[in-house]
Amino acid sequence: MTPPESGAIRERPERETRKRPNVVLRRIREEERRETRQEFADAMTRAAARLGEQASPSERYVARLEDGDIRYPHPAYRRVLAELCQRPFAELGFVRPGQDMAPSDVPGRDAAVMDDQDDSGLAVTPLQAARRDKGWSQGRAVWEITNLAAKKKMTVASARSLKTQLSRWENGHYVPDEFYRPLLCELFGLSPRELGGKKQASPPVGREIAFWTDVGALVMATAHESGDKAADHAGRLVPDASIDYLRAHVIYLARNFGSISPIAFLSECRESRDLALRLEERTKRPGQSADLYLITGQLCALMAEASFDLGIWPAVIEQSHASSLYAEMIGYRSLQSWALGMQAITAYWRGRAAEGVKLAEAGVALAPAGSARAHLHSVLARAWSHVGDPERTRAALALADRDRDGIGDSGGDELRDVIGGQFAWGPARQTMSAASALLAIGDAFQSAERAREAIRLQPEDQAGQRVSVLARADLAYAELAQGHADAVEETLTPIWELESGQRRYGLVERLGNISVALAGKSHSARPRMAKNLIGRIAAFTAVAAPKALPPGAAIVPGSE
Repeated sequence: MTPPESGAIRERPERETRKRPNVVLRRIREEERRETRQEFADAMTRAAARLGEQASPSERYVARLEDGDIRYPHPAYRRVLAELCQRPFAELGFVRPGQDMAPSDVPGRDAAVMDDQDDSGLAVTPLQAARRDKGWSQGRAVWEITNLAAKKKMTVASARSLKTQLSRWENGHYVPDEFYRPLLCELFGLSPRELGGKKQASPPVGREIAFWTDVGALVMATAHESGDKAADHAGRLVPDASIDYLRAHVIYLARNFGSISPIAFLSECRESRDLALRLEERTKRPGQSADLYLITGQLCALMAEASFDLGIWPAVIEQSHASSLYAEMIGYRSLQSWALGMQAITAYWRGRAAEGVKLAEAGVALAPAGSARAHLHSVLARAWSHVGDPERTRAALALADRDRDGIGDSGGDELRDVIGGQFAWGPARQTMSAASALLAIGDAFQSAERAREAIRLQPEDQAGQRVSVLARADLAYAELAQGHADAVEETLTPIWELESGQRRYGLVERLGNISVALAGKSHSARPRMAKNLIGRIAAFTAVAAPKALPPGAAIVPGSE
């Protein structure tokens, strides 16, 4: 017996012995989405998380759908497929066993709500006639209204409530209000006049009867409004599972930053950021808004890091600024200080060291005690080193070491110590940063000592290989500055194994400085070694991540 899909809902086996491939679904996957079956399965999993559905299909499951082994999926998968393919489920090529047509499934809705029980007889209103002319059921019309509203970034009532409203409009009991009227006119090609004006009260038969008729109508109208509003607001609640998915995805991205190419990483972050913003627009819960603002700010921060690795400075600044604003809105000082630190780093890498000092000092003032403050003092030391002030550089490094000593075995900063990954600021990364600062003020001996220590501590650091690679580049430069040219080649050897996507801006810049230093010492006792290393560096950096962008590129996915 074939085992069921891991984490998926077991499908009921088909009674028919004859399979009919689902060419519609395959066309959508291959021609519209241009995805492999595995990519389509992954996209289904993400859509399920957005809807709060428990579904995790595999590549094999997608193959069974397309090959006709599964002719009518479980309701959860029907909702997921409708959401992913952005059309009613009835248009996805599936057929309910024993029927010619499947009901229109709407993402996150009960299919029974969407089916029409009786749609016969003469049309009562132009709206009803227009819907029937299109061959749509009321369920299909509700789906189309919801889809059109989503494209216009409008939020409509829940499917159940909207179907009730549509029945009232079509029966002439009520007329569409100013909110729905433009949607209906565009969707059905009707004029506002055809949709009707305000509904007039029935003519009174007698004073007492008229009084009670008007009061009854008022009471019922008020009750209907309350029900519709409640259903509308309930429809805007965001499933906690969707926020949990985004929170987990931020952790995944932060901890896998070094293993994903910057451009692919930006694309993933952008997709999650856009989802977080859509959910925030939908929710009515202040607590959920705060969670989504935090997630969005963290994603902007990660996109700033990836933009830095590509050397796109305007994108780094804008993403860092956006991250800082989201953090400020919810009073999250850890992320605020991180964003200021990123802006400071960008400033001194661009030759604006004095500006970098001011930004780093502002970050220190905001940073909570512990890893955050150790991080910002380290950034401040780097900024002072680029200014060319050895005394203040060493003072800032001493403060960073003091902050590090006060953390103990584990820090309590959620961003740097719990989420970690690219946000982490552990002993190895801090020591590597100190080596860079000491190198910038000309202390090659102390820089080499710190770089060796960072390499030794690297296995314990969440940032992992990136720490070791950058520390090796600084160590090679420090050894060269001390006249130890023989050690440079051996120090750099592990770096050559990096794939092109991992050859990022910080490393490329350091290797460029080594190449310049080697060229200046080409008259030494080992000119052939220097020439070979210069050629090796040129070949290595020629296919680095920043070189993947076209000349003059200023915008990458997620940089706006």
